[in-house]
Amino acid sequence: MKRFFVMLAMLVVAFVCSTTASARGVIIYGNGDALKKLHELPDSFANDADEHFNLGVHYQSFSLFWCPVWNYGEYTYALVDDKEEKYVDLTVEEAKEIAKECKFEISDKPSLPLGTQIGLKPVILLVIGLAIYGQIPSRKKKKEEEENEVPEAPQE
Repeated sequence: MKRFFVMLAMLVVAFVCSTTASARGVIIYGNGDALKKLHELPDSFANDADEHFNLGVHYQSFSLFWCPVWNYGEYTYALVDDKEEKYVDLTVEEAKEIAKECKFEISDKPSLPLGTQIGLKPVILLVIGLAIYGQIPSRKKKKEEEENEVPEAPQE
């Protein structure tokens, strides 16, 4: 029982004496449902509130500064409103019927446009590469250090 109170006291001290971390900038990120319009549909595809819908894809995404970094989860066809905020999931058969009616073709498995698939990955890789490159000491700096070293006198 004595151990329990000691551990509890240590935990309380840790919370009371902890400092808050602060960052210099703001990182805006998002995680969850994402929508992407694939094909524009005619004006007849509207609901009772006169909101127009297009054929699109519903998927899960992690994003930084509103740009996708990683897309995951199952991709499904969906009717997506013009603002890409509301959606209605569709089966592949329903999506093919809509595509046939609107005279375009779709694949059996929905896919995202290339720009959405790639997202911020090249930028992140570039930042990581520059960070690694910045940690490598330059030859010029090594040469300066060698020139500035004073030779030690021999000890007798």
